[in-house]
Amino acid sequence: MPDIYAYSDYRKFIADIHAEKKEVNSRFSLRTFARVIGCDTAHLTRILKGTTNISLDFAAAFSEAVKLTKKQSEFFAALVRYNQAKTHEDKKKFFERLISFKDSSIKVVSADQYEFYDKWYYSAVRTVLGMYRCKDNYRELGECIIPAISPIEAKKALDLLLRLSFITLDDNGYYIPIEPLIKNDLLVSTIEINNFMIASLDRAKQALDFGTREDRVLSTTTLAVSKATFDKIKDELRDFRMRILSLAKEDADPTRAYDFNFQVFPISRTIDALPQGSLSRATEEALA
Repeated sequence: MPDIYAYSDYRKFIADIHAEKKEVNSRFSLRTFARVIGCDTAHLTRILKGTTNISLDFAAAFSEAVKLTKKQSEFFAALVRYNQAKTHEDKKKFFERLISFKDSSIKVVSADQYEFYDKWYYSAVRTVLGMYRCKDNYRELGECIIPAISPIEAKKALDLLLRLSFITLDDNGYYIPIEPLIKNDLLVSTIEINNFMIASLDRAKQALDFGTREDRVLSTTTLAVSKATFDKIKDELRDFRMRILSLAKEDADPTRAYDFNFQVFPISRTIDALPQGSLSRATEEALA
């Protein structure tokens, strides 16, 4: 049995159980597995592909069928609710439930990183320390941040950054970053990144109310593109982000911290998902 506490995706856990049983017995087909857990093969296939969700009753029946312990069954149910949560608030609630299990590898792997991304100003403080000399002048450090944070929040950020080894103390007792940039290969979950992005988007809105136009770049563009072109745009944005990171890393004399946000998201359904008869004649002719 795979270690359920190492998973953050219940579908992957189900697939790995089947793969392990098949490795022991080559005749243990997907059909056999479906019969064991009480569903048909087509339904199990849809579950594994992510095209259908499962109920908590199904989760309980599955746990019993594969002989999970009571605690493992509770973790599996929390995993199902986390993966299938519709809102960010629910995802956060169920993620915190997952890391509350003392056996959870999620807690070992990413609990601290979750804490880092939970407050937007932790990243801001860490970046400012590359330019500003700070010992215990927490009020001044907090006032370096826009919008300003309290001395207590500044001290909390420093304590966390030290604990995570994102900063250290130099020979004179000043806080300094260990690396110019935080590596982007940290094992963080979707919920952590969502926390950080939501806070960053909120600050982008606030940026309209302070500073001058010379201090910011805020723009929006609405386009209609194909899936192939959209994939190319995503590649361009990834390359552009890497070039920006490279420029920042090579900057020997930074004077200010910035947030760089890139948002590309759909504002309509795809054409083939629109109701029948909703296309214009010109669009219908173009698609013919």
